[in-house]
Amino acid sequence: MSLPQANLICTFLNRLDMPAPRVLQITRAEPHDAVALPGWQGLGSISGIGERGEIYAADVRYAWGPEIWKQHRVDFGVNVPTWLPGESVRKPIKLVVYLCEPTTGLKESQRFAMVPQAILAGSNWQAVYHIYLLLPCAHPFTLPEITQAPLSGFATTRHLQGGAPERLPPNPARCGEGGLRTRGQRKYAQDHQPLISVITVAFNGMPFIEQAIQSVINQAYANIELIVVDGGSRDGTLAVLREYDAQIDYWVSEPDHGIYAAMNKGLKLANGYIYHLGADDVLMPGALTQVAALLDPSRIVITNVLSGKQIVRSRFNWEMRFQNKVHHQSAFYPPVIKTWAYAEQYQICADYELNLRLYNAGYRAHYLDAVTAYCRKTGISNAAYFEAHREISAIRRRLCPRAHLVFEPFFVFKYRTKHWLRLRMD
Repeated sequence: MSLPQANLICTFLNRLDMPAPRVLQITRAEPHDAVALPGWQGLGSISGIGERGEIYAADVRYAWGPEIWKQHRVDFGVNVPTWLPGESVRKPIKLVVYLCEPTTGLKESQRFAMVPQAILAGSNWQAVYHIYLLLPCAHPFTLPEITQAPLSGFATTRHLQGGAPERLPPNPARCGEGGLRTRGQRKYAQDHQPLISVITVAFNGMPFIEQAIQSVINQAYANIELIVVDGGSRDGTLAVLREYDAQIDYWVSEPDHGIYAAMNKGLKLANGYIYHLGADDVLMPGALTQVAALLDPSRIVITNVLSGKQIVRSRFNWEMRFQNKVHHQSAFYPPVIKTWAYAEQYQICADYELNLRLYNAGYRAHYLDAVTAYCRKTGISNAAYFEAHREISAIRRRLCPRAHLVFEPFFVFKYRTKHWLRLRMD
């Protein structure tokens, strides 16, 4: 990058109307390094230093599609922190700048938005700003000639067909119902593109559920159905579901008997390979494209997840006979599990019970060594640690009695020690 070019980029960024400090120096400009989402093409990724020593990481995009307005809660790089070479570990300020054609629907000359701190998955950024500039405007970039959008539409709307889609029977206690299926639209497996059914169970899912939805509908993989089963939320979740009615295949909001009862509803509605995404979790960009290449009706696909700041590597093998080794958001199941269902008598660990039944029945797994989801540590199994141990013990006693007999004293000692340590720390 030449000095005149760096100066032009610096002047361009400083001309943007935003509350962030001024950029003092551009240190690097290179090709766009983010996974492309529908409606735009990357022009460049820029690193810089602010006037008070802040680190900047800026992505500049050329946008033509209205899809950009339903990406803002996931489009800031949730998987890998961006650091400048030689700098101490400091959280950068992220800028995402769109040069927008009128076809995006942008009316004003500039629009500015800050991603709420509460949903900054991964804690990689000090702050994230999205800036939308209406073309024509002054800028130092060369715009590509796009005769045909390389990626357009949402992942859940690219293979719609007619038919008689599955819906839940009427329920007088129902709070709402909607989605593409209520309009007579559904999906099927395509040649070389198996259908992936993403099931999200929610109850009072704010403020994260919109981020979860956006992470699904903006996948590059084109044959996805999204099913949301809500337990009758009262916190604004229904307003979000209605906002995404044209991107969700089917959503329903009604009282249920717990998280696994809701998941069983989702299984009945699913038509493809099964994946459960929590209402407060995020699918990584490009995740389903990686997984789809390994899908097999006789096997489960197991991946890694980022839980907080730690990578969790699940294992679907003999170790499950002793304790739960599969993170729920790391497992992609073949369609046959629709007929298995979760054991609803367990409130926390019915996913472990299902996995153990599948393993005992002879199912095995492909392992994909890639992080496919970011998971917040807000699930019930994190909040009810010792209740989870009691359920795991009961499941192991029923499904693996020999392993339970041999190893239960060890696990009792382990969990009691952890309980004692927690009491001491409190």
